[in-house]
Amino acid sequence: MIEVGPEHVVEVLHALGATMVAEKRSEADILVGYEVSPPIDLSSYDAELAAFRKTALVAHLKARRWQAETAGITATIGGEAVRVSTTRGDDRAALHQVCTAISGGLRSDGAVFNFADGVSRGVSNAEMQAVVLAALAHVQACFDLEGTLRAAIEAGILTTKEEIDAASWPADVT
Repeated sequence: MIEVGPEHVVEVLHALGATMVAEKRSEADILVGYEVSPPIDLSSYDAELAAFRKTALVAHLKARRWQAETAGITATIGGEAVRVSTTRGDDRAALHQVCTAISGGLRSDGAVFNFADGVSRGVSNAEMQAVVLAALAHVQACFDLEGTLRAAIEAGILTTKEEIDAASWPADVT
């Protein structure tokens, strides 16, 4: 809803094409008002408002997906719980590079990898592949849920930010 201060009401009414009308009820009682001719069809505004609401929900959905996507995961490496970054850019590129190096036989089994906590750990190729696949599965699950929720928004089933936030977003993997 757009709120207009009393000092601007007349300007807004004129902008809408309204004209002043007066009805004399008695010598002391004159009713003054405005009439819009032709009457405003509010259904077009309702459609615009609905489209705006969907756009706002989709923007919130994208932000929520980003938050979940880049939150990282916890993986068990050598019996220790270790944070693995799923942030876009260098962190995620490093995961892809390690997986490619393992697949191409270029990574020595047990080579070190620097994790989100800044600690370099020696990790077997099998464990490292499992970590990379878990991280990438986490990211993909975030995009999958975003797609499902976007369809629900477009269908008018999901209508609030709270419903987006309450969805079962991917969490840690251990």
